[in-house]
Amino acid sequence: MATRKARRGKARGTGWRGPARAEEKTSGKPRALAFILLLAAGAALSLVLAGRGAPGERENRAAAPRPEPSVASWLSGGFSAAFEAWYADAFPFRAPLVAAGNAIERLHGLAGFGSAELVRSRGGETEDPGAPAGETLPPTEDPVELIETGKAFGDFLVLGDRAMELLRFRQGAVDVWADAVNAYSRRLDPAVKVRALVAPSSIAFLDDERYRSLSADQASGIRAAYAGLDPRVVRVDAHSAIGSHSREYLYFRTDHHWTGLGAFYAYRAWCAAANLTPLPLASFVVRDLPGFVGTLYGKTLNPRLKANPDTVRLYEPPFETSFEYLRHGGTRFESGRLVDAARGDDWNKYLAYFGDDWPLAVVRREGGDGRKLLVFKDSYGNALIPFLAAHFTEVHVIDPRHFQGDAVAYARTHEVDEVLFVNSFAVVSYYTGFAGNIARVTGAGGAAPASAAAPPAGAGSTLASEGEEATPSPASPDA
Repeated sequence: MATRKARRGKARGTGWRGPARAEEKTSGKPRALAFILLLAAGAALSLVLAGRGAPGERENRAAAPRPEPSVASWLSGGFSAAFEAWYADAFPFRAPLVAAGNAIERLHGLAGFGSAELVRSRGGETEDPGAPAGETLPPTEDPVELIETGKAFGDFLVLGDRAMELLRFRQGAVDVWADAVNAYSRRLDPAVKVRALVAPSSIAFLDDERYRSLSADQASGIRAAYAGLDPRVVRVDAHSAIGSHSREYLYFRTDHHWTGLGAFYAYRAWCAAANLTPLPLASFVVRDLPGFVGTLYGKTLNPRLKANPDTVRLYEPPFETSFEYLRHGGTRFESGRLVDAARGDDWNKYLAYFGDDWPLAVVRREGGDGRKLLVFKDSYGNALIPFLAAHFTEVHVIDPRHFQGDAVAYARTHEVDEVLFVNSFAVVSYYTGFAGNIARVTGAGGAAPASAAAPPAGAGSTLASEGEEATPSPASPDA
């Protein structure tokens, strides 16, 4: 009887299989629970060990700080974004894992281009280089208009022991920059001379069209930017001046800036536009700072770059200068050196020029003719200022990414005779953050604190009025 029931049960697909399935279902719960506990333990361990793989000097940048939670940051979503940035820099064994990833990517190479490599930025998504640190501004919604550019499959090109940033172009972006420059120049006294210099990057001068065309055509892009400027604004053709010396050491191989020599040829182009005679290069005092491994190594971590460091050649003016600057978030001016060879011990030896991207700085020269220049610059301007100082009694320098004052009132207060916008192609060609900051400090982007227009009275002078709290500036991004 039992045998027949068993057979009937099997025929119906039930019988003895039912208890077996129940046992399997019951035994699956502990396994799932164990798996969840394992994941939780791994997450907890990773938080305990976090920080041991921070970038540090290996990537030539500071690690993102660990955020402190607050009700406001939770509600705004700022805490989660800051925590994600911190953990991306702090997860355990980060250095060997990133190095292994780089090694695997280098095995791929670039199809059809020999040993060239395309590398995505190690800092995450590409940020607007013209925005202050921590403020990533998305591109405008205008259609992307690329001038002879390659596909968006990499941020950097590594060619042998040299790296270059791949740049993009948007007509709408350079129009925003030109509008900001025009708006400022229209608010100045007509007697003030205004000039603009867009500095090209190194990839613009590669001989091989296969590599050069991976980035936007900078000659065409600069012409498009200049086309939007008012007739009053004089265009400085630095691209042609640099291009005629492209075989020389004009750009660093491991960093995105031009060298002092590259800045010198841009200075000569400015002199031609200003109808001035440039000082000969031989008149400047030369000092070399070897062993410079810059920002492009930090973004790519390519071992060939680290094994072949750059040398920062400093060109110190052949005349005495004083240099005062305002720190980020500071209210008192400090004294420093316009060209400081003591910065040779820092990893970022490029900052031997000008010290940093200060919100505001003033260079004074004894024995000048009394003329004053106001410069709006990004970090490309740092190496240019020592050459410009030869032609003015005072050079006032504003970095619009960090300056918190009214630049129109500042120019009037100090009775400047000339204005120069020296901006790299990277900060004007695609994103609009830098142009937006120009508009902000000139009043076109909203009101600014009047206290920041106060003149520096010398070392240790106070920027804000007595008892008045100055508006803090954001921290400096990578130069």
